[in-house]
Amino acid sequence: MPRGLIVPLLFALTSLALAQKDDLAELQHKADTSGGAACAHFSLLYAQQLVEASDKLYTDGNVDEAVKLVHRAGDYAERGTECALLVHRRQKDTEIDLREMARRLGDIERSLTSDDRPPLEQEIARADKLRDKLLDQMFGGKNGQHPRPTK
Repeated sequence: MPRGLIVPLLFALTSLALAQKDDLAELQHKADTSGGAACAHFSLLYAQQLVEASDKLYTDGNVDEAVKLVHRAGDYAERGTECALLVHRRQKDTEIDLREMARRLGDIERSLTSDDRPPLEQEIARADKLRDKLLDQMFGGKNGQHPRPTK
C-alpha cells in the first residue's frame, strides 16, 4: 500500500471510531431526555446499540465490561417499554425492537462459553417478559394468557 494512503486511512478509521462514541453519547442523551413515544424509540435504539457494543467487547475478551453493557441495555429496553405502555404509542414497534434485541442477544450468547452465558440468558428472559407486558396491553391478555383467535 502506498505510504500516502496509510495516513488518510488511519485518520478516517480514527474519525469513524470517535464518531461512533459520539453517536452513542448523543443517543443516550436523547433516550434520557425524551418522553412518550420518542422515549420508547430512543431508549430501544440505544439498547440495541449497547448490545452491539457488548458483542465487540465479548469478542475482545473484555467480559466484565460487556456484561455491564448488556445489563444497561436491558435497563434502557425496560425504560422504553414503560414509556410505550404509558402513552399507548409505539407498542408494536417496541415489541418488534425487543424481539430483535433478544434474538441478537441469543446470537451473542451462542458464541460464548457456558460460563459467560448467564447474564445474556437473564436479559433475554427480561426482554421476553417486557414483550409479554406489551402484548398483554395491546391484545388484552390476562395473567400471561394471550387471547387465541377463534376459527
